[in-house]
Amino acid sequence: MFSFTSRAAFGKKYNEQDEFVAAVREILQLAGGFYIGDLYPSAKWLQNLTGMRPKLEKLHQKVDKILDMIINDHKETKLRTKDELVEGKEDLIDVLLKYEDGNNNDQELSLTTRNIKAVLFV
Repeated sequence: MFSFTSRAAFGKKYNEQDEFVAAVREILQLAGGFYIGDLYPSAKWLQNLTGMRPKLEKLHQKVDKILDMIINDHKETKLRTKDELVEGKEDLIDVLLKYEDGNNNDQELSLTTRNIKAVLFV
């Protein structure tokens, strides 16, 4: 159904990897099914009544927390090494962090932490 290789994106295995994959699978399962709230998106009470909205918000917070931890770990590792990673040894997060706001002089592309999380989640 769903295959996720975290080493390519995250660079190493994290303790929270299984929790992250389980949350993503649950989100895909919830989003893939029929949901009455989709028929009436303006009826917020219906979204809360069915329980879908609180479930999705809880899963979003869990995934957001895990991605924050992983991104912060990469930032701390880069600060500890104080030198640029050898090209080819970088993972997706390292490459995206090069373009984070304030980290680059290139005005054409600037990413926020939120943008980085979106790329990792998709």
